[in-house]
Amino acid sequence: MSDFVDDPFAGMSRYWLLDFFGDILDFDPMLDRIYCRRLSGLSYPGLFFYADDAFSTPYDVSLRKIVSMPSPFPVLRAVEAGDSLIALEVQGEERPRYLRSLMHDQIDFRGEHINDWERFLPLSERLVHALLILANDQLSRIENAEGASLGPATFHDGFRIAIGGMLHALTQEHAALETIASLPSGANVTLSRETNDGPDTVVITRL
Repeated sequence: MSDFVDDPFAGMSRYWLLDFFGDILDFDPMLDRIYCRRLSGLSYPGLFFYADDAFSTPYDVSLRKIVSMPSPFPVLRAVEAGDSLIALEVQGEERPRYLRSLMHDQIDFRGEHINDWERFLPLSERLVHALLILANDQLSRIENAEGASLGPATFHDGFRIAIGGMLHALTQEHAALETIASLPSGANVTLSRETNDGPDTVVITRL
């Protein structure tokens, strides 16, 4: 008989959750609570979950803390919420309850309907890595076609990111942006979009 216990998450991928307001869900081990914040810094947020495919609903979700603390989370069920988004329904309730994100870092499990703030975009590990690169001027340089610096990317309501002034819908472009995660130091990638005034181009260089 084998002494090894099967890993129930073997073969699964890790995902993080981005909310409607452009914040990532994180965990504060000092206060033992979930909160939301801008995705920045040099490390991954401390709250994630495993799934075979986060966009193939429904499936059970067990939120996991990188730093383990005693307070348990409710049992959740990922359900389809449109536009490549999911909602997380609390199981075992008499009537539907959902995880919701409110402004000013507040998170709770008391949403009664799937409004915008009860909808979340699952972020793959590669996409989290790419977004951390884009949002940090120590990890990337973003310039226009003439070489002028445009500053780091910023996050906006509605699951959007601004890269050099160009707004990108993460629900539609997450696969393309994931490629930035594998850029070696010194390499660059060009993003271009046609506008009424001609092509709008930005160059992203990995530092």
